[in-house]
Amino acid sequence: MSALDTIRNYNKLDMNSLFKADLLNFIIPIKGETNDYSVEVLFEGVCKKIREELKRNNFKLEYKVIYRAIINAVNAGDILVACTCPDWKFRQAYQGTMGKYNAGKPELRPAKITNPNDTKGAGCKHVMNVLGNLD
Repeated sequence: MSALDTIRNYNKLDMNSLFKADLLNFIIPIKGETNDYSVEVLFEGVCKKIREELKRNNFKLEYKVIYRAIINAVNAGDILVACTCPDWKFRQAYQGTMGKYNAGKPELRPAKITNPNDTKGAGCKHVMNVLGNLD
């Protein structure tokens, strides 16, 4: 990743969502075998964790404070996910909505044809790839 990509991705962060709703939202581009997709990952409670770490560090803002806060939020809170691929849309989005881990548009129609028994897993391979590489 180049510095330009890093700055561009940083500038895409929804600061209103972060500071008003305490939600940190990332869009991660995925190069698929047939198409390119985007995985959305949303973390809750990041600002709360930053406040806790700032207090622990005598209110001195340092890189390590933000880093620890994000790690703590990832480990302690819920992670919501979504993907732009058809597999997510037609097989997992309903299950994600019902399980309250869908970061995308809520899907209220069960996947009666493509996943009638909800046995296709909790996420598409793109979501699983991102979650497996959170470090």
